[in-house]
Amino acid sequence: MTTPDGGGGPGDEPGYPNERYAGFDPGDDTGNYTQPLGGAAPRGPAPGAPIPGGGDSWRRGDVEDVGVEGLLSYGDQDLPDQRQSRRGWKVPTSGGHRARPRADGYPADAPGTQPRSGQRPPTQATAAFGRRVGDGVGWVRERAAGGVTALRGRRAETPAASRRRGAGGEPAALRALPLAVGMFTVIPLPASRSGRDAVDTGLAGWALRWLPVLGGLLALVGWAVSLIFWRGYGTGAGFLGAVAWVGVMALLTRGLHLDGLADLADGLGSRRPAEEALTIMRRSDIGPFGVTSLIAVLLLQLGGVLTVMASASRAQGLVVLVVAAVAGRLAALDAARPAVPPARPGGFGALVAGTAPAAVRAAAVGATLLLGWLLLALTSTSLARALWLPFAVLVGLAAGRLVTWHTVRRLDGITGDVFGAVIEITTTVTLLAVGAIIAWGGI
Repeated sequence: MTTPDGGGGPGDEPGYPNERYAGFDPGDDTGNYTQPLGGAAPRGPAPGAPIPGGGDSWRRGDVEDVGVEGLLSYGDQDLPDQRQSRRGWKVPTSGGHRARPRADGYPADAPGTQPRSGQRPPTQATAAFGRRVGDGVGWVRERAAGGVTALRGRRAETPAASRRRGAGGEPAALRALPLAVGMFTVIPLPASRSGRDAVDTGLAGWALRWLPVLGGLLALVGWAVSLIFWRGYGTGAGFLGAVAWVGVMALLTRGLHLDGLADLADGLGSRRPAEEALTIMRRSDIGPFGVTSLIAVLLLQLGGVLTVMASASRAQGLVVLVVAAVAGRLAALDAARPAVPPARPGGFGALVAGTAPAAVRAAAVGATLLLGWLLLALTSTSLARALWLPFAVLVGLAAGRLVTWHTVRRLDGITGDVFGAVIEITTTVTLLAVGAIIAWGGI
């Protein structure tokens, strides 16, 4: 650099105005190239000396000439903490010196940093507490994310047989409907919907829940066929109408329930131990107890239906016959409660035993009682007189529970034949209860 006495400027350019450098003393050069524009450069204070202009110099944009030694003499404790903001005050990034913070963390001359009345300035403990809270929130998020990942992993490893939805996202209840139709009715199904699918996918329990609905539909078909002979209130050939209803119900179910009734009667009537009684029930022939039971049940059902057709209208007969058929299937659902074990490892009883929880049974029974009462009341019968139908249903269900209890006591469990016998006995007792109510002028 050329001195003012030598003429020229920073690059020895001719004619450079030397008066800008008036008063420049080469001996005072401390190595700091930051000099004010115009006028003589003020000499910087010695290291550790008070800052010219006081603590407000950073506001005016003055420049402090501290030199290398003075710059190195500043420690970290002399500079404000830039990691956290102090209620909106920002540390200046250009021009001026950096004011030392007060004891509470604020610079002495920082504008707008004084806390309002009733507020406390942030402290190291507050910051540490905030960091702990943030770490706790992060830990909770990590645990939640890990839990979701674990649940997804367990679901991916869960066998498809235990899921509510089957292949293709179809609900298990809808998949069980074709299976129930094939198991409990005479309607044929493709080979893919055979009983093998029930063993593979565990849908037998869901199929059993469709049984009351299917029973009501079968009773509706039998009632429609009986109208060929029966015209209501005893007109027409009521006896043929009753025979038509009983025969259609047996035909549409392939006689499956009647066969279970005969086998259970043979097994219990033999008075043999449980293992021998189960062996007798698995035989294809029918013994004297089975034949007697079939004849008695069919005659009682025929008499109950004939009583209804002789004293009720066609609409009332429809409601009574449908509710009686549904009540028999509700008893089968009650026999599949979790407290009843299967009598042997194989067969239909082992598939459906314990698959009907209390909530399912209560909902099915409650819906049947309520709908039966309301529908019968709509058929020119008062609400009070229509209450006899729910009473008859409860009597039939009590008979079915009694049969289940006796069978479990004798055979140590239930089988597929027990479900058929419970259906037929409950339906018969319900029709007999309705007949008794009609005989005493209840309906």
